[in-house]
Amino acid sequence: MAKHMSGAIVLLVCAATFAFREYTHSAHVAQLTASLSSCAADKKDEYEKKEYEKKDEYEKQRVYNSLLDTCNLQNALERIKARNGYLCTTNTDNQAEDRHYTLGGTPAFHAITDGVKTMVGESAPIVSLLGGLYQCPFSLERSNIVSTPMFDGGKWMCGLEEMIARAKVPDTPKCVVYSFGSADDDLFEDRLLKRHKGCEIHIYDPTSGPQKDWEQKYTYHKLGLCVQDVTKFTFLSKEYGCLSLKAAMKANGHDHLDMLKIDVQGSEWKFLKVQDWKGLNIGQIQMEVHLHNDQCCGLTGVKTIVDTLKDYFIPLEKAGYFPINLEPGAATTRNYEIVWLNVNWDPKTGVFDNMFTPDMYPSTPNVAL
Repeated sequence: MAKHMSGAIVLLVCAATFAFREYTHSAHVAQLTASLSSCAADKKDEYEKKEYEKKDEYEKQRVYNSLLDTCNLQNALERIKARNGYLCTTNTDNQAEDRHYTLGGTPAFHAITDGVKTMVGESAPIVSLLGGLYQCPFSLERSNIVSTPMFDGGKWMCGLEEMIARAKVPDTPKCVVYSFGSADDDLFEDRLLKRHKGCEIHIYDPTSGPQKDWEQKYTYHKLGLCVQDVTKFTFLSKEYGCLSLKAAMKANGHDHLDMLKIDVQGSEWKFLKVQDWKGLNIGQIQMEVHLHNDQCCGLTGVKTIVDTLKDYFIPLEKAGYFPINLEPGAATTRNYEIVWLNVNWDPKTGVFDNMFTPDMYPSTPNVAL
């Protein structure tokens, strides 16, 4: 069944709950009934009465998961449509003049900038607009819990259990992970490798490393992340070598990445600004995003929520990468850990399909994207 079937379907149960369970036919029907709203009852009945009975248990599970994927995607597109409404440049606040307050409409959000007096990263309303829009429909775990040592550096990983299971299936893509930026900290990479010993992990960082035990665990590259044909960058008044993501993948002979971790102290903005996502098969992106104006890290431009979404985040979404999680890097900084999941990626098979295409990206009334 096509993942993007027509009709409004509402996801009521997290798909991850059912990722590894085997269901009998009756259990499938019960779960299906509980998970779909009445507006999709005709679709459910169609499958239950005509097609569903004909399928074996594997196919029934596949159809069920497909319905959940469709629900998840449709809900995410609705959330994107609503969130993009905050980009409207017209004040539609109709509060009566005799009231003691006015809300200021969407332009009030645009006035918050990454300048001297107000900071995008210090604004709870702004940060809330950058959070998760899509639910991870697979297993979900964090590389460390914040109450354990090394508060900084933890990353959420979607689909790791499925990736581990995939490694046991012949002729499936190998797990490949790139990590740009380490500062001699391999907490994320070490946890990942302990969970999935078959992962090929590449660490890129010209400013630090490698540690003594890295040679036995990872492939280390003393290069940074740049864009297009740039091969040098300056950090804290020192020049380093670098290469683009596409160049790194080509040099290593990789046609896909399961995970791309980026923590490059502000340089992510240059990367996001010009990165062409076409032709790149990446399962998920874990990135530390620095929402502050910092001369040391190259953040010298004043950014508003309009700039942040239009120039950096929406291009990612149009390429099929939807945010699934946002959390603070620390209590006293304006750094945020954000995870984008490629909705077309299946960690169980390593295959990238076409559940979402750019033409499906929703339009929002009174907003030009």
